[in-house]
Amino acid sequence: MTLFTLLGCACTADGLVDSGCVAHEWFEDVDTDGWGAGEPFDACDGPVGFVAVAGDCDDGDATVSPSAEEVPYDEIDQDCDGLADDDDLDEDGYGVETDCNDSDSTVYPGADEEPYDGVDQDCDGRDLDDLDSDGYGISEDCDDEDPNRNPGQYELCADGIDQDCDGQDEACWVFDGLGWLELKATLHGHKAEKGVSGGGAWTGSPSSQLGLDLRARPEAGDRFIGC
Repeated sequence: MTLFTLLGCACTADGLVDSGCVAHEWFEDVDTDGWGAGEPFDACDGPVGFVAVAGDCDDGDATVSPSAEEVPYDEIDQDCDGLADDDDLDEDGYGVETDCNDSDSTVYPGADEEPYDGVDQDCDGRDLDDLDSDGYGISEDCDDEDPNRNPGQYELCADGIDQDCDGQDEACWVFDGLGWLELKATLHGHKAEKGVSGGGAWTGSPSSQLGLDLRARPEAGDRFIGC
């Protein structure tokens, strides 16, 4: 049997232990951070500059090793876990470039939005406070589940519904058939209140910028919204 001496210990050429020597794998540790890298070799004792643990993903940088603390958002994998967690701290699959709160795993683009909680879960830039998508949030909309009810709607008289969210359902007038009806109207939030009678024309107020010219010649018994 052929013997050779390796690092002060006698081992057989076929790797078997001899003379009480137990061989281990050793890895070079260039940056001396306690973690090695590269191809291992077997020996009873490791020389200076070699360690028994591997896993260093950058053996030229002592701040990088499996035991290092990860520094977020610096594009360096300090802890050698191979994951992009340096820009995805909450591990929700979205990095800091798209995640609007990288410390909360329930907040990311595409997350289910919780209405009226003041939190933008889906990262679209706002909290969901307009469920019916009528352009009016919960602070203005008297029924946020019905797009036909908001401050910009026309009111239908005496139908039991407050369409324009002014706090009441408007009563209806019944025209008596005498002369022209005096008109008032609310159009898209702009009130035009120039009443006319005797055949005159009604025009929207300057603030409405609608340029309307309306006249009405109702028949007796017609019903109109009260103003």
